[in-house]
Amino acid sequence: MSKPLLQLAALGVLGFSLWKVGSFFFIPLLFLALKIALVVGVVLFAVWLFKRNDRRGRRAPKPAPRSRQAPPGRRSNSHTNAARPIATIACRTPCWPTRCARREPA
Repeated sequence: MSKPLLQLAALGVLGFSLWKVGSFFFIPLLFLALKIALVVGVVLFAVWLFKRNDRRGRRAPKPAPRSRQAPPGRRSNSHTNAARPIATIACRTPCWPTRCARREPA
């Protein structure tokens, strides 16, 4: 009965000594890793913050309001089937307002 008790005591002494040696080396290494992670995080946050503020300062001024008419040679967005009058839908020609206006509906 004394052999298992001595083995348990030896295991306890070994565990306690490993804990003391480990705490002497590994706890400072853990805190060092946390400090490095904190510094890296602060630097990345500062870079993100400065980039965000740079983007706000470099915004282009708002363009002047455009007229509702499309420039010459370009179709406007209003010439879709939903926006066409019934006469131009029955016209069977591509959506060219000048041609559709001259032609009779089919």
